[in-house]
Amino acid sequence: AGLGYTGFAILFDDMPPVPQTPDAPDTPSQAEQQAAAFRGIHARVSGAGVEANWALCPSLYTLDPILDWHHGPFEPDYLKKLDAGLPDEVAWFWTGPRVCSPSISLEDAAAFLGDVRRELLLWDNYPVNDAGMIHQLHLGPLSGRAAELTSAVKGYLFNPLLQPTLGALPGATCLAYAADPAAYDPAAAWERALAAEGPAELHGEIAALEALTRHSCLSGGKSTPPPDHPLAHGLQAGWQGGDATAVENTAGENAAEAGAPARLLELLERLRRGLPEDMAREAAPWLERLEQAGRILQAHAVEGGLDSAQAEATGFRAGAAVVLGAWFQP
Repeated sequence: AGLGYTGFAILFDDMPPVPQTPDAPDTPSQAEQQAAAFRGIHARVSGAGVEANWALCPSLYTLDPILDWHHGPFEPDYLKKLDAGLPDEVAWFWTGPRVCSPSISLEDAAAFLGDVRRELLLWDNYPVNDAGMIHQLHLGPLSGRAAELTSAVKGYLFNPLLQPTLGALPGATCLAYAADPAAYDPAAAWERALAAEGPAELHGEIAALEALTRHSCLSGGKSTPPPDHPLAHGLQAGWQGGDATAVENTAGENAAEAGAPARLLELLERLRRGLPEDMAREAAPWLERLEQAGRILQAHAVEGGLDSAQAEATGFRAGAAVVLGAWFQP
C-alpha cells in the first residue's frame, strides 16, 4: 500500500483442511481463521488511509471433487463461514466447476455460491500447463465459456502457458473472450491469433501442431478422442495398427495412413525452419516426439524395419501417450 498499489488479493488456495479436534472444540475453524487473517491485513491497509479493491481465493475455490481427493474433505459450510467473516466488497476467485473446467456456465457460478451473495473473479485455468500438465501443449482457442457469465463474474483472469511465446496464441483468444464474451467465437479468435502472432506462411502448420499435441484440460479428461485433423487420423490409424500392412497398403482406406509419416516429417521440417526462434525452442520437445513417432511408423513399412524399431517403439509408447495425448496409444 505504501508503494501506491490499490488492489490486493489474499490467496488461500491449495491449503489442506484443518480438522477441528474433539479435545479442542472451540478452536476456530479453517474458514474462521482465514477470515480473521484477512481482516487483520484489511485493517492495516484501511488504517493507513488506503481505499483498495480486495479479492480472496478460498481454499475451496471450486466444487471439483479433486480438491477433496488431494487435500481431504473440507469442513461443512466452509464457504458460508468464510463469507460471514469477510467485508461485503471482497470478491472471491473461482476456477469454474473444475480446477481446469471444460465449460463454465451461469448455473455453475450459482451452484458454487449457493445462497452466498458475493462477487466472483473467474480465474480460468486455461491454457496453463503446470504441475501434472507439463507434457501437454494447450495451443487451441478458449472454448466452453458462457457469454452471460458477465452477470455473475466481476472480472476474468487466465492462467498462461509455461511457454510464453507459443502461449500468446491461446492467450490472445482468452483476451478476446474477456473483451467481448457475447461476440466471442473460438474459431475466429484462433484465426486472428495466428494472423497476429505466427508467421503467415505457417498458419496451416501451426494449426496442425495444435491438433497433434492436443491433450487439453478443455477436453474434460485424459480419454480424449483423436483430434479432427486428417494427419492426426492417419498417424493414429498407422500407430494403432501396429504392423507393416497398416502402413504398406496404399490402396483404398489405408492410403492416407501410408503417407502420414512422410507428411508428418515434412510438416516438422517446415515448422523448424519457419517458426520464430523462441517458438521453435518452446515447441522442441513436442516436435522431437512427433518426429520419433514418424520415424517408427516409417520403419513399420520397411521389411524387417519393425524388428529394428521395436525397442524404440516400446519405450516411445509410454512417453508418446503423455506428450502427444491419450489418443496416441496402441
